[in-house]
Amino acid sequence: MKMLPDNLHKFFWEYDTRTLDKDTDWYQIIERILEYGSLDANRWIYHSYTEGQIAEVVKNSRKLSKRTALLWQNLIGVSKEEVLCLKTSCQPSDIPFLNS
Repeated sequence: MKMLPDNLHKFFWEYDTRTLDKDTDWYQIIERILEYGSLDANRWIYHSYTEGQIAEVVKNSRKLSKRTALLWQNLIGVSKEEVLCLKTSCQPSDIPFLNS
């Protein structure tokens, strides 16, 4: 089992980081770091995973904010049409009646 570096544990506050495996849980790890990670954490993601894995998360995640999805969509060069969170409302709205 390949564990996460200690400096990334703070981004997985509700997980026992001893059970997260870098290879097995790659989707979840990439998703969390893209959304909440620091610049150093994002650099680690970019060096630890393939661009294909990062692109898969950017395209399919329902947990990324639109802001994060737009940033990474531009950085890795996928079209907006391919990014699920840019096509549908994945995140809660600030307008109360739309959340009912």
